[in-house]
Amino acid sequence: SRRKSGVRVPSAPPSGSNIENLSVRELLEVLVDDKAKRRLSNRSKTNSQLFTGYYDLLKVKLTPDQFQQYRRLLNLFHTFLGEFPPSEGLGLEFLAQYAARSRATMVRYTGIIRGFMEWYGENFDH
Repeated sequence: SRRKSGVRVPSAPPSGSNIENLSVRELLEVLVDDKAKRRLSNRSKTNSQLFTGYYDLLKVKLTPDQFQQYRRLLNLFHTFLGEFPPSEGLGLEFLAQYAARSRATMVRYTGIIRGFMEWYGENFDH
């Protein structure tokens, strides 16, 4: 080791260090928060895989009637996206199609899209 301003600084990382064996993806997963981890994982999925995964989560959280309502709107959002990745801008563009609906409907639709976007790992503060 060397001394720098009175502090010992190792000249090289210890050989055989576990960090040397981590891939970039594994290293990022160790260093980032849960939301970022989910986003990293979701980035490698197709939109069909994303929506299927989210539907599986909703099935255990919602009543059958609620699930059908969510799925109906999310299927429209999936069709709207095609294979473009979900983003805040596309979420807003999708919701803008329904601007003439009642305030209560817009609040419900926005909440459904917000839930999906947050699960995906994208901010959606609208």
